[in-house]
Amino acid sequence: MKIRKKGSNTRSIFVILFILLIFGNCIDQTPENDTEFHSRTSPKSYHVSIGVTVENTGKILEKLVIVLPLAQTNTYQDIKNVKLNGGEILTIPETDDKYVRFTITGSDLPSAGQTKKWGYEFDVTLYTITTDLDHIETIYPYDVNSTTYTWYTGASGEYVDPYNSTIESIGDNIWKESSDLLDYSKRCYLYVAKNFQYLNPGTGLHPLSELLANGGGDCGNLNSIYISLLRYKGIPSRHLVTVRPDGSGHVWTDFYLENYGWVPVDVTSKKYASLFGDYFGKIDIGKTGIILSKEVYLPLQIEDNNVQYAPILQYYSWWHWDSGGYGNVLVGNYITSIEI
Repeated sequence: MKIRKKGSNTRSIFVILFILLIFGNCIDQTPENDTEFHSRTSPKSYHVSIGVTVENTGKILEKLVIVLPLAQTNTYQDIKNVKLNGGEILTIPETDDKYVRFTITGSDLPSAGQTKKWGYEFDVTLYTITTDLDHIETIYPYDVNSTTYTWYTGASGEYVDPYNSTIESIGDNIWKESSDLLDYSKRCYLYVAKNFQYLNPGTGLHPLSELLANGGGDCGNLNSIYISLLRYKGIPSRHLVTVRPDGSGHVWTDFYLENYGWVPVDVTSKKYASLFGDYFGKIDIGKTGIILSKEVYLPLQIEDNNVQYAPILQYYSWWHWDSGGYGNVLVGNYITSIEI
């Protein structure tokens, strides 16, 4: 099983890592599991422009690196007409995720007192997704040699840990009452919504042990608990990290059933079912967003022999190198979307 380990910075440099909310996108692709198992309805399309602004108030910059997550066409969304304004696309090993890396040097750097922008634009169509769970009669064993299984089981840093003793204990108790893996997945969904609180929104991804001690977390963190429970029983599952066209963010989950496909689940919506409804096996156009990544604790290749781990790619990351000066380097994001 996969266990992501921390990378190390092999150069002694001044690095700033700051994360702000940003969109991602992808080059046109075929949906990963667009079969009769999924119903896609209520399409809405948008033209989206995203990027970052960098203001240099007085530093003597030598290099600037900006990373933007790159969303891709999949069961839940179609991405077309991508226009990249510079940068290069890199693939994150052992995941479906990609990102755009901008490496800025020389005259392209903002000098003291200057502000510059980097970004891209694309068209996206989002859908309400429903899976046909009622017609599942057979739960097939997993192909443990498949990339789906090897990529989306096991631990992901300190954020998803199916080997945590509390997770094992909870999982064992739920499994005793479960008829099969699908039933177990539903019972875990109900358990997390009932027994953990929505806490500390907007504070980033926290270690699983901290979530269990505190009794919950926000949407991304509640899904870390849920995914840890699923992976404890060898069920491939992943965070779906999104930003909506209005700029708000959300994280939900999907898990994989062999010979069927991915099943969407929104634990946070179940937590507040009286407001949002039951979202086991479906996600609607009002809750979904542009998926930026499908895993957490991701290694980003910043430069040769320099890998930095991002807890979550719902955000942009940036680093700068300077040789002195005064003031600060300030980075902010811009997002515009028009329904088309």
